Amino acid sequence: MQAPLETELTGPTGRSRSTIKSAIAALVLSALAVSFAISFASIVYSGPLTPHLIKGIGIALLGNVFMPVVAAFMSSYRGIVVHAQDVPAVLLAIAAASVASTMALAPGETVFATVAAVIGLTSVFTGLVMYVAGRLNLGFIARFIPYSVIGGFLAATGYLLLTGALGMMIKQEVSVTTVANLFEPGNPVRWIPWLILAAV
Repeated sequence: MQAPLETELTGPTGRSRSTIKSAIAALVLSALAVSFAISFASIVYSGPLTPHLIKGIGIALLGNVFMPVVAAFMSSYRGIVVHAQDVPAVLLAIAAASVASTMALAPGETVFATVAAVIGLTSVFTGLVMYVAGRLNLGFIARFIPYSVIGGFLAATGYLLLTGALGMMIKQEVSVTTVANLFEPGNPVRWIPWLILAAV
């Protein structure tokens, strides 16, 4: 005889509840994935790369489609959730800005293709490194990284995300040296409401 809890989980009602919960979770995660893809692509394709932002968002959305599919078939943990991350986006934004400044005289399409190639190659290389590290059970190495290093890295990442987001809102570069741009006439209206929303 089945226990009441087991019957509830395996019966038709339990299965329908599980399906509804899974559908809601998939909907929320999909909305988050789309917003992450747009946000991170906007950080990477900023400045001289802004004309190619639409194509950059398309690449980011395509990546967000493939990542969960690959993880579903190759991960050893069935409940894993995979989506774009902010730290790689910031690092890629720095690399993209460097490529764009180096190729300032090149045609726009050439610059975009080069940045896309850099993103693709670094993604593949990072994936291979993570795969090898996983196969060799090298995860314990992370315990030897000092907390101060991790804290400094995360603080720098947060700073770059904040200045990148503010720069997108006011359509100007924002940094420690150009923070006065935030208070130019008309600019506070663009970023203060979003800052309040983020705080809430």
